[in-house]
Amino acid sequence: MSAAKKTLGELREEYVQNVYSIIDAANQQNIKIRAMGGVGFMIHCPGQKRLLQTLKRCPSDLDFMALGKQEKKIDGLFRELGYKEKGGQGITMEIWSDRRIFERPDRAHVDVFFDELDFCHKIDLRKRLNLDSPTLSLADLILGKLQIVEINEKDLQDLIVVNMEHRLSEKDEEETINARYLAETLAQDWGFYHTAVLNLGKAKKLAMRYQVSLPGCEGLQAACDQIDQLLNRMESTPKTLKWKARSMIGTKVKWYRDPGEEYREVNAG
Repeated sequence: MSAAKKTLGELREEYVQNVYSIIDAANQQNIKIRAMGGVGFMIHCPGQKRLLQTLKRCPSDLDFMALGKQEKKIDGLFRELGYKEKGGQGITMEIWSDRRIFERPDRAHVDVFFDELDFCHKIDLRKRLNLDSPTLSLADLILGKLQIVEINEKDLQDLIVVNMEHRLSEKDEEETINARYLAETLAQDWGFYHTAVLNLGKAKKLAMRYQVSLPGCEGLQAACDQIDQLLNRMESTPKTLKWKARSMIGTKVKWYRDPGEEYREVNAG
């Protein structure tokens, strides 16, 4: 069946299966790689399939995080899986320094990032890859969305569904959102904190709009309430001196990095 004839549900299932096949192949070679982005939320939120179908939410590619020290192994893994690398180590542009793009005609293209996300705000993930599988932890998936300054509706939908299906917690544990980690991470960087607060506010506003346009959809109010809880936790967490000093400047000075077109391509999923 061609991609054009597949339903959104079939495409979503195909993306999920692709993730598991890549993770299984990586595990056989002791390669540590974890899915992130839109497909990560889909894997963790099976109870929201109906809502995602209504919203026509489907990723456009697959995003993964891996360890930089395994970069050569990652290249070999995807070659064995039938992918061809777009660009590579001979490319000197900044976008290629910590990222690989792999393509295969019959599959969605794959973005692999090494050690950290460094777009609007930096997220160091080197010590976080052991927490869950086949994806990053829920808290890290959320941070990946919260760092987007020019956030779109698809990203906000992901933030909504994860708060509909998963409760907040105080530590990294299965199928919960580590609110303490989120708050303490954002308490170190005022710019990231500011972007995150704006994005959570946008997610809550969109969820409230969906309550009107999608009557009968259970869980939207619970998502709004939990977003408020997370915002309160972020606000009450003690901030670093660096955070406090930067907060005095506020938005008078640009508080985020603008990665440009490459950023928008990466976050299409």
